[in-house]
Amino acid sequence: MPVKKKGKKKKNTYYSDMCFALFILLTIACHFHGIKALSLFAVSVLSALIFDCIGCKVINRKFKIKNCHAIFIGGLTALMLPASAPLWLPVAGCAFSVFMIKIPFGSLNLSPFSAVAAGIAFLSICRPDLVFDYQSDSVGSISIAQSLSRGTPIVTAIDLINAFIGSVPGAMGTTCTVAMLGLLIFVILKRPKNFLNSFAFLFTCFIGAVIITAVNSENFFTQNVFRVICLRMCSGFTLCMAVFFVTEDSLLPKKNIQRILYGMMMGVVYIILNRVGTYEDAGCFAVLLTNAFWPVIKKYIFTAGKVRTEVVANEPTESLT
Repeated sequence: MPVKKKGKKKKNTYYSDMCFALFILLTIACHFHGIKALSLFAVSVLSALIFDCIGCKVINRKFKIKNCHAIFIGGLTALMLPASAPLWLPVAGCAFSVFMIKIPFGSLNLSPFSAVAAGIAFLSICRPDLVFDYQSDSVGSISIAQSLSRGTPIVTAIDLINAFIGSVPGAMGTTCTVAMLGLLIFVILKRPKNFLNSFAFLFTCFIGAVIITAVNSENFFTQNVFRVICLRMCSGFTLCMAVFFVTEDSLLPKKNIQRILYGMMMGVVYIILNRVGTYEDAGCFAVLLTNAFWPVIKKYIFTAGKVRTEVVANEPTESLT
């Protein structure tokens, strides 16, 4: 009798891997904020699932919960908000992400924009007072990004320790540097190609942090300047973008050199928007702008030369008489 070959196990999708990362951040958020973090997360995920199901019905497409994209949208949206946010805020963000970004394009693989980034950007425009409201945070009132925007502060070793363990005001899932660094290692192990984007993005942000700190400091070679640079790398959505946004599979280029340039481009846009923008953190706007302009750059830089070569190769050669 013929022996049946065992089928290969299907690899986890990108979004199922990232949902595992989200639940790690949720555990830390619950440690600092308790039931508020859990309720915000649960309402956000549930609303994203409901909206995705409704949207799939509207466009006559099968609702697939296994790809975990709706869970990813709801979970990350909640974790990028302060624990003091009202429950309707992540619901509004998820509605925008699903009905304005995911559903109109018919599939998560066809959408040119990050759905979560679009949702947070929408909330930032409509209610920045709620998205960046850390006044009622249980661990303080002024976030690292706010402190750095006022100049070059005096940073103590205790400040760095608090930033590393997450005991600082900010979005409830993005403040723990140790957890974010652990998730970067997770990305290296699970999706090493995607880490090229993260590395390029973080390297660009580091160079920007060094330049900005040097410009704002009278004496660059001091211990405080080094600590300020470390704080800049931990501030805002920087590490969150490196883990979740710059690695999003459906939006990434295929070739390694293009991945590196994609990450560097997002880093440059992020630095510029944070310097000239009016929001405390412009990370989601940087993601959307990179999503929008990358196809143009790819077409005129990477594809133009290939097309030109093909045209020349196909031209008929004149016979010599």
